[in-house]
Amino acid sequence: MNRSRMLWRNAKKKFAECRHKLKNLMKKVPKPHVPHVVTLDDAAMEEILKRLDLNERVRMRVLSRRVHDIVDRMPLILPFIFIRSDARGNIELHCDYMDVLIDYVLADMQGFKVVNGAIAFNYTNARMVLTAIISRITGVTHLWLDSAWNGHIMQTIVEYYQAINCGSKRLRFHLEQLTVVGSIRASDADWDYCIDCHGR
Repeated sequence: MNRSRMLWRNAKKKFAECRHKLKNLMKKVPKPHVPHVVTLDDAAMEEILKRLDLNERVRMRVLSRRVHDIVDRMPLILPFIFIRSDARGNIELHCDYMDVLIDYVLADMQGFKVVNGAIAFNYTNARMVLTAIISRITGVTHLWLDSAWNGHIMQTIVEYYQAINCGSKRLRFHLEQLTVVGSIRASDADWDYCIDCHGR
């Protein structure tokens, strides 16, 4: 047998031995643990989101389209809204969760301004702004009205729900406490700005 064939045979033998050792070694090495992906159903996800602060819940919408849709269909009850006005028709709305109102509920709305931390709008835009709020929330725990337009504000809520409650559909506006103060402020009210009715 010539030298080159002998070298080739030895090389093949060594290669086979190495491959056999490598296979044995691979069997001994533990397989990496692949964690199971846990997928929550919508009901479980809703329960988790329900326990979050309203601001945090709304911020979670950016996580995925699914979370976005779940947050959008969950009941949204604001703890407190206070609305006041002067005799000129300038209306001011205060709320515990102004970020939720401005960045989520009224995100695509015109006809109001944010002035000194309050949502400010004119009587001519009141129905449009209030309807936009009412259509995106499911209620207010405590609504406090101190405005010359108290009746118009309540009428806007009633008319919106009359319009959407057709056939067997019966949606309700959640309201636990209503405080109505009948004061009408003078035209020189204590806020020194005039609302532009044509946008924010």
